[in-house]
Amino acid sequence: MTVVLRRLTDQTPAQERHATAREYEAFLRPLPRGEGYKRQLLSSRATFVQAYPDLRLWKVAPLAERVGLRPDRPTKPDDENPSVRARMYLVFLCVQGFMQADWEWALATRKFEIGPFLRDVGVDLQIDQLLGIAHRIGYEGPFQQEQSLRWILNRIVLTSSIRRTMDVTDMHLDQAVAAVWNFGERPDVGEFFGSFEHYRARVHGFTSAITLLHNLLYHAGSVNRPPRPHLWPSPRQVLHPRMEAVLARYLQERSVSVEAQTVHGLEFAMRHLIRWVAVRYPTIDSFAQLTREHVLEFARALDDVYGVHSKR
Repeated sequence: MTVVLRRLTDQTPAQERHATAREYEAFLRPLPRGEGYKRQLLSSRATFVQAYPDLRLWKVAPLAERVGLRPDRPTKPDDENPSVRARMYLVFLCVQGFMQADWEWALATRKFEIGPFLRDVGVDLQIDQLLGIAHRIGYEGPFQQEQSLRWILNRIVLTSSIRRTMDVTDMHLDQAVAAVWNFGERPDVGEFFGSFEHYRARVHGFTSAITLLHNLLYHAGSVNRPPRPHLWPSPRQVLHPRMEAVLARYLQERSVSVEAQTVHGLEFAMRHLIRWVAVRYPTIDSFAQLTREHVLEFARALDDVYGVHSKR
């Protein structure tokens, strides 16, 4: 562990540390919450600190571990995972300046129901002011706007020192957009969002939330430039060139004798297989190395992928 921590010195700010039990208890004491709930939060902190005695070890742990995913329940958090149980403690560390969250964790964690908590600790998301600006410039659907604004603002608060929405800058917005694009380049994106295609479908909602906030801040005079369209920035990531080349030739031959819809279905399935291989067996770089056991394991993995109705 000592060797690992030495390697982390230049990666994680030295000031990032756990809060002591006394510091966390003093923070919770005046909050308008039940005593039983506060004891639960303190217990969750103790479990988390026992699992990660140095906070820097958690920061560099595998993302699936930090989000709390289990291999047998992909995309669904494990309520017994210390990171899941201590999520409010992690939020406390962020808003009190003990650490800043990274965008990968903030994006992979699908839900942060922390609005009341942020309000209790003095974070001002200024939602009413933002919705007033939205109404003035012609936006409709305040409920959807509020949901989108809370999604992006919660994550900006956790990944920065921002504690008031009107202090958000162009830099924070650019970082959010870059984080969304970069997450899509992860070979294991399907572990968190079901598949690459499902993540790409969610990207429109993510970038729409960022654009909405950007536009409202621009009209409020808080940022210098208006928002611009956010398009998928680059071609799809090529994970295994040899496998991709074989697939391209196969699809070209099949397109001569079958309908385009069939070719698209084959391409979707095979690219999903290639991404699965890249994560599960990173040393395999050709179809010739795949065995019957690999294919059967892949078929079983499809049982837990959202949107897959056939394993043909």
